[in-house]
Amino acid sequence: MPNLQTVGLKHNQISVIPDSSLEGSLSKLQFLLLEGNPMICDCRLAWLIKEKPEAVSGECHFPSKLKGKHIKDVESDYLKC
Repeated sequence: MPNLQTVGLKHNQISVIPDSSLEGSLSKLQFLLLEGNPMICDCRLAWLIKEKPEAVSGECHFPSKLKGKHIKDVESDYLKC
């Protein structure tokens, strides 16, 4: 899906998005909508933090030190496993 620009995954109980799920699509991806999902913000999300699309929405739910923090505001230094 090299021309994919928007992915809406709101309220789907998603906690982790493997980097392989959007492989080949990140160059044009502009919007990744993740609101309402219990996202785990650890090393498995580092690829997204490093390759942030123009607009990423959603909040971290785990670990507790990042709970409530917007994914777009998380620094890769905080993503530990």
